[in-house]
Amino acid sequence: MPDPTFQTVSATQLPALFNKSSYSTRWMLYHEFLNRQLHEVEETSRMKWGKIMQPAIETVAAADLRLEVEPDEQYQRRGPIGCTRDSIITDPQRGMGALEIKCIFDYSVWAQRWGGGKAVPLDYEVQLQGQMHVGDGDTPFDWGVIAAWVCGDLQYFERERDVALCEELEDEAGAFLAEVEAKREPDPFGLPMEVPLLDKLVPIIDDEVADLRDEADAFDKAETARMYGWAQTEKSRFTKLEKELKAKVRVMGGDAATVLLPDTRIYLTQSASKDSVVSLPAEMREWLLQHADEMSQTIADWETVTRKGGVSTRIKVAEVDDPRSPPPDTTEIGA
Repeated sequence: MPDPTFQTVSATQLPALFNKSSYSTRWMLYHEFLNRQLHEVEETSRMKWGKIMQPAIETVAAADLRLEVEPDEQYQRRGPIGCTRDSIITDPQRGMGALEIKCIFDYSVWAQRWGGGKAVPLDYEVQLQGQMHVGDGDTPFDWGVIAAWVCGDLQYFERERDVALCEELEDEAGAFLAEVEAKREPDPFGLPMEVPLLDKLVPIIDDEVADLRDEADAFDKAETARMYGWAQTEKSRFTKLEKELKAKVRVMGGDAATVLLPDTRIYLTQSASKDSVVSLPAEMREWLLQHADEMSQTIADWETVTRKGGVSTRIKVAEVDDPRSPPPDTTEIGA
């Protein structure tokens, strides 16, 4: 859970400072802190199931590790870093440690992100180190464990506190909070997750033209734009690549509707949409009805917003014969 007072960077947010988070980047985090408004991560059915399963996993982990396990629901701060751990574990010899629980419902995720159990994802490593650094608020914990529930099996990854890394995390968190205080905005990193916020904060201005042809990296940007145009035509086979390139192209010209690059032009238009709400799959509704008493939740609590509304940007890339010719008029842009 992030710090509701915005006085510290939470352990969950720390990977974003290095643009290594699955949910945020340093630029996105900056705007969260600047506007005192946390970035909403849409809760998926897997995230809900993870929360439901957490108490059971804690019980099994306590038996497997032969340690005392207590849920930790209080936000703790130490310097510029804070955290709310899943649990605190206690060993008679080593004292208190941090327990972080992760649920993996898909073997492909286990293979790709975790290397089949050979490597913990970097953002989770940083998160656990941040939790150990915070400790009890005065003294850091010297150890911690990541418990990974993988399609019914539990695997454990024990870690010791990396003093050098924790010092780097503290320095980076302090520097970030100073940036927010001084209103020194970092540049967008160019990841797909940034695009919705970018569309909201930097709306396209129809008559605005960004001429980047004389910039040092103009030819690299032009190549990225042309690759995006190619990925659009091959979207069915290269969906992930198309999304990644779209984010990079979107940040190039800021609020400009037209971006000029060597041998290349980019045209951007925007449209707005509302939230799209659907019911849960019939099989899940039936299961929840059967277990409603056990779950202490109603069907309405589980209805899911699958598509968030907002502003979306359409991007068209065109190669031109004469890159120094005047920008096209509005009719050509819409063509």
